[in-house]
Amino acid sequence: MSFLIGIGLFSFGSHRSFAQTQTPISFAYLYGRPPSSFEASINRTNGTFNRVSPTYFGVNADGSLDLTSIDTQFINDMHQKSIKVIPRLTADWNKKLGEKALANREVLAAQIAKAVNKYHLDGVNVDLEDLGPSDKQALTQLTALLKQKLGKKEVSVAVAANPAGWTAGWQGSYDDRALAKVSDYIILMAYDESYAGSAPGPVAGLPFVTKSIDYALNQGVPKDKLVLGIPLYGRIWNTDMSVSGSSVPLYEVNTIMAKFHPSLTYSQSQQTPVATFAVGNNSHFRLNSWSDPLPVGVYTLYYENHDSISSKLNAVTANDLGGSAVWSIGQDDPALWTFYKAALNPIQGIH
Repeated sequence: MSFLIGIGLFSFGSHRSFAQTQTPISFAYLYGRPPSSFEASINRTNGTFNRVSPTYFGVNADGSLDLTSIDTQFINDMHQKSIKVIPRLTADWNKKLGEKALANREVLAAQIAKAVNKYHLDGVNVDLEDLGPSDKQALTQLTALLKQKLGKKEVSVAVAANPAGWTAGWQGSYDDRALAKVSDYIILMAYDESYAGSAPGPVAGLPFVTKSIDYALNQGVPKDKLVLGIPLYGRIWNTDMSVSGSSVPLYEVNTIMAKFHPSLTYSQSQQTPVATFAVGNNSHFRLNSWSDPLPVGVYTLYYENHDSISSKLNAVTANDLGGSAVWSIGQDDPALWTFYKAALNPIQGIH
């Protein structure tokens, strides 16, 4: 049985006031899997998504565009399904590369616009992370340049969750209000509340998510421009912290359930499922192909299931947000796609 249907179902309500006339954005990042697998990954979601974002746009050492892995057949196939292809621009969490990109923004924006037009893409998603408050204005200017050059094509920006209104650190690099004015929509990365190296806790507890939504709206982001990012992974810790917040794809949670038969609880306050289990001497279990086997010990796994994801989608509809985004396809459990689309758009139930 899929972990997504193992705990009592969360009841999502229909609160959307604009859904009858506006189809919610349903955005899927494609990452961490071979590009040859992208189409099959999208096909198995049963028409859930109307936008996909492969990582075609990187940054070279001089701040110019690093154009990689363009798959024209994939682009054509997505268009035949009425799915927009909006590549992600990333510096791979490299502060120096990100700053080079911003310093070279005039050239970079022109290069991106040329690539978008050449390959019949539908826009760009700006996902530059690990910057700082001094980069805030330049990031807004890059976004404005892209929108100016791309015209009717879509420009979106991924921004940090900021439930506490931090102005320092990488959260301080985003001027949500200004970015919303120069882009088509803002993708709120409402995850990594707990992270690699942190104390055990949820990846995206509902209070963290709702406070992050409130912050963005209070900053002046129009609700129909705000898109809620949802994680398709969990994180795992053991009691001696030798494993400390390692990422666990949702499909791997099913394997853990079958192999270790963990004790399951559900936090109503956090709207997050939690699994606890022991690993013995001869388990030889690896979280992924490149990691060492889990050492002997007692583990706590915070993850996402039907109830927790439904609670986040309910926050989208309750706040009349523009839609949702997932990080990332390839980490998902196929059971998600039996309910996700209807939960995001309960009035229409279609995309």
